[in-house]
Amino acid sequence: MLRRQAIVILAFFVLFMLGFCRLTAAREINVNTRSAMLVDMTNGKVLYEQNADVLIPPASITKVLTLYLVFEAIRDGRLHLWDNVRVSSRAAKTGGSRMGLRTGDIVPVGELIKGMAVVSGNDACVAIAEHMNGSVEAFVRQMNIKADQLGMNDSTFQTPNGLPAKGQFTTARDIAKLSTAYLRRYPESLNIHSMQSYTYRTSTHRNANRLLGTCQGVDGLKTGFVCASGYNLAATAIRGDHRLIAVVLGAPSAGIRARETARLLEMGYDSLSTGTVLVRALDDSSLSCPVPARSSRTVRKSSGKGRKSTRTTVAEAPASVSRKGQGARASVSKVARTTVGSDSAASTASRSRGGKNLTAQKGSTSKTARGTSPDRQSAGKPEKAIATKGSSAAKAQVAARGSETVKTSQEARSVRAKSMKVAGSDTTAQSSKASSPPPSTRRSISTPKPSPKTVEISKPKG
Repeated sequence: MLRRQAIVILAFFVLFMLGFCRLTAAREINVNTRSAMLVDMTNGKVLYEQNADVLIPPASITKVLTLYLVFEAIRDGRLHLWDNVRVSSRAAKTGGSRMGLRTGDIVPVGELIKGMAVVSGNDACVAIAEHMNGSVEAFVRQMNIKADQLGMNDSTFQTPNGLPAKGQFTTARDIAKLSTAYLRRYPESLNIHSMQSYTYRTSTHRNANRLLGTCQGVDGLKTGFVCASGYNLAATAIRGDHRLIAVVLGAPSAGIRARETARLLEMGYDSLSTGTVLVRALDDSSLSCPVPARSSRTVRKSSGKGRKSTRTTVAEAPASVSRKGQGARASVSKVARTTVGSDSAASTASRSRGGKNLTAQKGSTSKTARGTSPDRQSAGKPEKAIATKGSSAAKAQVAARGSETVKTSQEARSVRAKSMKVAGSDTTAQSSKASSPPPSTRRSISTPKPSPKTVEISKPKG
């Protein structure tokens, strides 16, 4: 009996320890970016993901897809590293990060590849796109076809270089798919992506990937930045038999982007060696770049001749939207942008056309507030503030009303006099005129106190 009890207790203890070890094997982490993903390229296993399906502009990581098409054309024999490319004026005028191409330059394809991979040259992307497909638009169509073939179901590209464009979005999951396919099919590209600097003509450009030479095993891949997304990075490192790909999108700064990517890679290799599982922590309050599921904002819109102000609440769609819902999300974003843009334009027009009117209203409100404050004004000063708070437009309006009242009273007196003359009582009419002035004249003499409401309804001059 005692032996059986000892066996039961021992078995219970073993099961408890196994369960405890399993609980401690999970490691909760958070990455200070809008979106992140870590993949073991050796077996395709996802080691960590955080908002991996949130739509974010890809920025210059787009160049990885452009380079994919370039290396594919080279492998198929349709393009060679020694082929010369004539630079067009459109390519030479492309803004953002530049390789330094000039109109009419003859540049080999091999140099343009280095300009795209190391310098992140937007001009080099336009030059190679025009050379391969005749136009940038035709090349972008090929990019989207290739993205569909690679399973990038939530990505849409509008430019070959990642410069801001309407409707251009991707996700961390799609960038991980692209990076994995790119490195598996063209591993020789890492000989260029691992270059820390590149010199074209007399200008030396440094690679924006700060992990090269600072983080163990890192030999690529591509950085990116636009204001709409933040700082992006698709990095890869190899240690032993495992090559990892870390994707971070929407970091608040270049330094945080490099730090968080390096930390993600370190935790990934640590999880492989210790058997721990990386999971996202439930508490996201430490993130400086949270992505709300749904939000709304109030927009003030001015319309009409009097520029009456109205408030409208605009609801923003959730950031994570599938490709099927991109049309609806784009329409919602367009409506929101149009509303905000018209709000800015209307506010500017209202300030320019009725600036005096608004200034008088603000001044009257502030002076009234100061007049009623017991800390700054005495009991007799509020009346002075109220008496002097009217604007020139209000005084002009009051004067106009007074003149109209006088004119009306004069006409009434003349009509009454004529009627009394017809009746044959001229002396009685004269006495009535001299005895008591019309009450309307007395009302016109007393000037009403102007108020903010009177100022508001006055039409702005000009």
